[in-house]
Amino acid sequence: MIEKIALIPADEMIPEEIDLIYELNRLSSKASGFTKKALDFYWKIITDSSNQYSNELIEFTLTKYSDIMRGWDLKDERMESLHHCLDNIDKVIFLKFIN
Repeated sequence: MIEKIALIPADEMIPEEIDLIYELNRLSSKASGFTKKALDFYWKIITDSSNQYSNELIEFTLTKYSDIMRGWDLKDERMESLHHCLDNIDKVIFLKFIN
């Protein structure tokens, strides 16, 4: 399902599609790997630098990402998420200095 939604052009994606992934994640078994795929997909949208996604969609996706990460089952994933955030900040700052 995530692969199908990922094929939707960024400027046509709507919050309902992001929410669908969130709801499917809630219903999936932890062993299925769906959560990791959902988080990766959300992360791609959150950190996209092409400006193709609307700010509303990015903020909605960030909220859903945070909702998933708040789960006790994912406490070990939080550090990895923090590293992703720091890497992204580093890239953005580096790109601003180059330009």
